[in-house]
Amino acid sequence: MEQTIDLNSIIRIIKKRYKLIFFVFLFSVLLMVLVNLKSSPVYEASATLRITQKQGLGNSLLSEFSGASSFMTKELMATYAEMLTSRSVVQTMIDKSWSPVRLDEKKPVYSSYVGLITTTPVRDTQILKVSVRGGSPEEAKLRTNVLITAFIDRLAMLSQEDQKTVRKFIGVRLNEIQRELDKAEAILTAYKTDNKIVSPSDEAKALLEAVVNLDRIDAENEVKTISAQAQLDTANAQLASEAPGFVASSQLIEQYKSKIADLEVQKTMLMQQYTAKHPQVIGVQAALDELKKNLKIEANNIATSNAPSANPVHVGLVQAKILAESTVEAGRAQKNAIKRESESRLKKLGMMPGKESKLIQLMRDAKVTEQMYLMMSQRYEEARINEVMTPRDVRIVDEAVAPDNYIAPKEKFNLLVGAIIGLIVAFFLAFTLEYFNRTIRNSDDVEHFLKLPVLGQIPDYSVKQRNFYGRMNKSKHGREYSNRL
Repeated sequence: MEQTIDLNSIIRIIKKRYKLIFFVFLFSVLLMVLVNLKSSPVYEASATLRITQKQGLGNSLLSEFSGASSFMTKELMATYAEMLTSRSVVQTMIDKSWSPVRLDEKKPVYSSYVGLITTTPVRDTQILKVSVRGGSPEEAKLRTNVLITAFIDRLAMLSQEDQKTVRKFIGVRLNEIQRELDKAEAILTAYKTDNKIVSPSDEAKALLEAVVNLDRIDAENEVKTISAQAQLDTANAQLASEAPGFVASSQLIEQYKSKIADLEVQKTMLMQQYTAKHPQVIGVQAALDELKKNLKIEANNIATSNAPSANPVHVGLVQAKILAESTVEAGRAQKNAIKRESESRLKKLGMMPGKESKLIQLMRDAKVTEQMYLMMSQRYEEARINEVMTPRDVRIVDEAVAPDNYIAPKEKFNLLVGAIIGLIVAFFLAFTLEYFNRTIRNSDDVEHFLKLPVLGQIPDYSVKQRNFYGRMNKSKHGREYSNRL
């Protein structure tokens, strides 16, 4: 029969092996005490940041196409948490917070410091908690505050580089438009002087206003397209260094782009007749918003599935590329539609008397160039201001302060763990030794181990019983001896 252990057997084993259990338990506890004594104290300081969506003038000129601005606050936290542990930020923290204790001490490397940083988003809030550990309260405080400063500086540098690229791009075009405006105004003034004409007829003014309105829409479309092209070039340049040859597209994305372009053209034509509050315009705008939302979702799916890692920065770049491509394509389609409509109206203007027709054409050129110049100037000033501004989507709520108590080692917890492990190991050893003990203890063991039948049993007298019967035998033999005498 199989060997079983009941409660009495357990108690018997514990009594038999109590010394082993006690010494193993004591060794485990003493080992944890030694660990506590040998372990250096570790302190942790924490700071809190508020992460918000970019808004207003501080936003990038191309923010509507920016991967970061398309994220929800939760995704922004993931992006910034990744940046907080990036090599450039952590290396700056090492450079500014590390001081050698010995002359021959080597400077720490990135891999040894990144594990000391913990980022924790506070649930259902815009708060990101950043904690850094150190060997002393002041060291933990210094590391945390230096890390936060390095992160904000890095964020500002990236934003400024983006704005610098945009400013230069628009600045070149602004200079060209300024020269075109000066030339157009000079030609118009000269024509009025030579032909002694001041203004066209009312009918010509009405046609001119319609054409200029189209030109204004065309100018806005061109500015938006130029901005999108600048963002596309920036995204392509950064993605080329990460994943050369990567194509962020799909058949569904191409369909969304085509539909968006068609609706943008339809909206442009409706705006010639109605205001933005007209039901038809509102309906087209709602369809556009839905398509753009679906495009962003599909762009996120493409970016996530093709990202070389779970890096939110890479995902944002791919999203920016796809959304910018859609805007560029829609802008080109709008430009062609506006061009056709303008040509139709210009034909009517061409039927005006010769001098009046020429005057209207020159006035139109000057007006359109002026509108383009004003819009470009506004965008250029925004980009120039953004270039020197600190990003406003990250704010320090609380700076780190020196902690009062250390977080490691946890003496009581370690002792408790040592005691539990000691008991587990001690009982395991005791029962294991008992299990492998093949000593014959009863008739069942004879039948089980020796495979022999049991013919009879000798009673197992206790020590007291043996002593009792021994004394009786001695007394009996003594009486018999005295009787013989």
